[in-house]
Amino acid sequence: PQPVLYGAVTGGSLPGAKVMVLRWEDGFVHTFEDVRRAYPRGIDPRPSIWIWRRILELLAFLHYTSGFIHGAVLPPHLLIQNGEHGVRLVGFRCANLPGLPLRDVDSRFASFYPRELLAGRTLTAAADLAMSARCVAVLLGGDAASGEVPGAVPAPLAHEIHRVSSLREASLSDAWELRESLGELARKVFGPPAFCPLIMPEEA
Repeated sequence: PQPVLYGAVTGGSLPGAKVMVLRWEDGFVHTFEDVRRAYPRGIDPRPSIWIWRRILELLAFLHYTSGFIHGAVLPPHLLIQNGEHGVRLVGFRCANLPGLPLRDVDSRFASFYPRELLAGRTLTAAADLAMSARCVAVLLGGDAASGEVPGAVPAPLAHEIHRVSSLREASLSDAWELRESLGELARKVFGPPAFCPLIMPEEA
C-alpha cells in the first residue's frame, strides 16, 4: 500500500487518534467479506493455499521486520486481487507491539478472535496466525470459531486450518515457518504449484 496522508483525526469517534490513509494497487477491490458473499458454499480449496500463504507473508513482514502485531486479521481487513495471486492486509488501528493491550474488538467478527486474545487482551503473533486461519476457514465455507471446514476440503489442509485456528500450540508464532510448511502440504495434496486465480463472479 502507498501512503497518502498521515495525521490526527479531527472528528468522529476517535478525535486526536493518529491515522494513516493508504491506497493500494488496482485490482484489490474485494474484501474477504465480498468473497464470502460471492461463494456462500466456499471457494475451491486450491486457491485457499496461495491466499493463506500471502497473508502469512504479510504477517511475517509485520511481525519480524516491523515488530508489530496486527490484532485484527479479519475479513474486512483482507483484500483479494481478483484474477491474480495477491492479498493485502489493511485496518491497522489495533496494531501495536507484542504483549501490549488489544485496543478494540470488532463485535461483528467476535468469532474470529481467539479466546486467549479476548481473555488476556494482549497482542501476540500466534493470535494473528489463528485469525488468519479462521479467515481461510470461512472462505472455504467453514466456521470461524471452530476452524472446521466442509468435508470437500482435503483432510491435511482441514487439519492444518483447525490446528492453527485453535491456538493450542504455544510454539505457534512463526508466520514464515507456517507459510513454508503450508507450501509442502500443498505439494503433497495438490501436486506442483499451479496458477489458480480466484475470480469474482460478476467479473468472470
